[in-house]
Amino acid sequence: MALGKAARQTRRWAARAARAIRRHRQSPTPENYHVWYVYHSGGDPELVAALDARLEAGGPLDDGRMLELYERFLSPAAAARNLREAGRRLEKLTSDLGRDLADAGAGTRRYRERVGALAAEVEEASTLERLKESFGILLEETSAVIETMAAIETRLCESNAEIARLRRDLEAARSEALTDPLTGIANRRHLQSAMQEAVDTAAAGGAVPSLILLDIDHFKAFNDHHGHRVGDKVLQVVARLMAGNVKEGDLVGRLGGEEFAVLLRDALERQALEVAERLRHRIANCRIRLRNANEFLDRLTVSLGVGRLRPGESVQGWLERVDAALYAAKRQGRDRVVLADAEDPAFGPVSAAAGAAGPAAARPRHPAPAMGGSL
Repeated sequence: MALGKAARQTRRWAARAARAIRRHRQSPTPENYHVWYVYHSGGDPELVAALDARLEAGGPLDDGRMLELYERFLSPAAAARNLREAGRRLEKLTSDLGRDLADAGAGTRRYRERVGALAAEVEEASTLERLKESFGILLEETSAVIETMAAIETRLCESNAEIARLRRDLEAARSEALTDPLTGIANRRHLQSAMQEAVDTAAAGGAVPSLILLDIDHFKAFNDHHGHRVGDKVLQVVARLMAGNVKEGDLVGRLGGEEFAVLLRDALERQALEVAERLRHRIANCRIRLRNANEFLDRLTVSLGVGRLRPGESVQGWLERVDAALYAAKRQGRDRVVLADAEDPAFGPVSAAAGAAGPAAARPRHPAPAMGGSL
């Protein structure tokens, strides 16, 4: 989401947060503001569900209850505690491994020395009894070493299991940091990092990427009419449709609100336009039925902007140029694809029933794949 829309969306969420604080007679603390802001932006589905449950239950929603929500879902202290715990576990694991390896080395040295001494005793043994005694001691020493090594092996297995758990925990933390919690696709941070990587690759003479920005038409009115829960489901459906209609290696993500992006790591404008039209057509022909009701939601439409990276262009410049194309699609009537810096839409509306092209001025410059589908 480029600066223009991001600023407008941020102001809307901020205004809603401030109104909620006044409506519930809460103190205007940063924690209260943060909770309401994330609630209205839909940034944390678990927080939204918890706050919805509080609101539906009625009763006071005072500063204490808001602080509980903040500490539970948003407080940096929670993430810090998790990191400290992971660090503590790693430090203990390293210490235990070092001690086990030291014990194993010391035990091996003692055994080698004892075997050498016994070998000398065997050579010097003058009677059968003395020889038996030496071999008995050797067997005892060998059994003790075997027990020690078995204990160390058990501890090493336990350490390996702990390493695997730490690896899973760290991977989960990494995934959480790069994933939009509502839709399960890449978040804004992940997208911007991938875009910078793609820009650097192109600057070094590698593949030249293209970018698609997608915005759900009239989503605010839809959300106000059906409620946040249905709106969240719609965002999840759109995310799944997008993720299922791009090739492996390309990245689908949510920039915020109802705006999504697709990074095509190596695509000409023509190819990017075809992908954008396929997404528009898939979403327009998707039927979403309300759970526990024999009712389908109104037809969804989306507007899309498309642009291929220019030589020497920055991530921000690229994003702003494609965002301008997206808003051109909005101005021209929505439900269409517009190429960055082109005056006319690259693709126009398609009839949901027949898939026929719209008005002549909005017909595709390139043939679009005929696709349909429903959920």
